[in-house]
Amino acid sequence: MRALLPHFTDREFRQGPFFYRLTDLHPSNIFVDNQWHIKYIIDLEWACSLPAETLRPPYWLTGRAVDDLLGENLDTFSKAYDEFLEIFEEEELRYPPLFNACSYRTNIMRKGWKIGNFWYFHALDSPKGLFNLFRDHIQPRFAASQSDPSDFSRIVSEYWAVDTKDVIGEKLKDKETYENELRLRFKMVQVAHDTGESKNCH
Repeated sequence: MRALLPHFTDREFRQGPFFYRLTDLHPSNIFVDNQWHIKYIIDLEWACSLPAETLRPPYWLTGRAVDDLLGENLDTFSKAYDEFLEIFEEEELRYPPLFNACSYRTNIMRKGWKIGNFWYFHALDSPKGLFNLFRDHIQPRFAASQSDPSDFSRIVSEYWAVDTKDVIGEKLKDKETYENELRLRFKMVQVAHDTGESKNCH
């Protein structure tokens, strides 16, 4: 992921701007009135300043988990993303320009969707979903879809731990020892049973 950072970020933004953002914003943290006007937002302890390029619409716009945005779900989300940006831009245009651009934030989010940093930054935010996001949305941008999936697993497995081959070798040896001991125990039980030495538990 670190090696891919230059692809998903722009040198222009290295020194800022930084936006104060709520990183744990989800529907259960937003309270609205009967007209759906936002009245309160709670659970603010995860708020922090982040690079402008991390600004993006929430993944839960269509009620799906971020790593469930595939196929039809992705098409639905893509439409919701565009609709979100249209409304966001309308609001942004009501305020003075930022850095000489009237749609500064909206343009950042549009570009982010185009180059894929929406997925990249969500992967960094979601350790649980990182693998699926990488496999489904990030890796295909760099490797042909016809590539043998086992090649990818083989290459990536090297980064699982230092000296991966040694660790895997030890695990395979442990498995072999365990299976041999298990076979031996079953054999002993079978021999005992065949010779009539097994006892009833009554």
